[in-house]
Amino acid sequence: MAHDFTIRVPNGIWSKRYIVTFTEDESSIYHEYTEKEEYKGIPDDQVFFFGYADGIFYKAFRCEECNNLLSGDGSVHLIPYDTAVNALKTAIDEFYKLDYPDPTRINDIKEFYERMKHDYKNVEYFEIIFD
Repeated sequence: MAHDFTIRVPNGIWSKRYIVTFTEDESSIYHEYTEKEEYKGIPDDQVFFFGYADGIFYKAFRCEECNNLLSGDGSVHLIPYDTAVNALKTAIDEFYKLDYPDPTRINDIKEFYERMKHDYKNVEYFEIIFD
């Protein structure tokens, strides 16, 4: 088990949405999955941070309740753009105060943060996941 943080553009190609229909017939219950096509073509972008780092992501996003001590709780949250940008900036700043053993560990997060400010200004929400 480990602490993993993910932030991503919620409607990327990788994030397929499904309609699930439960049907019961005489012998069994089965599921029918139908893929919704309207999410295609939106940027496929996500970034990860593997490690606890003094819980900086839990604190920055005010999601301390997602911390299950040995890992995150697997929860997915939709965060408004402004909140996501501010919280990510806070986490990056806090990371450098930690004197973390691998100072390059935050580089992918920093690059995503820059893309958020320049390329994703019109993205209304971002998904964050604590695993």
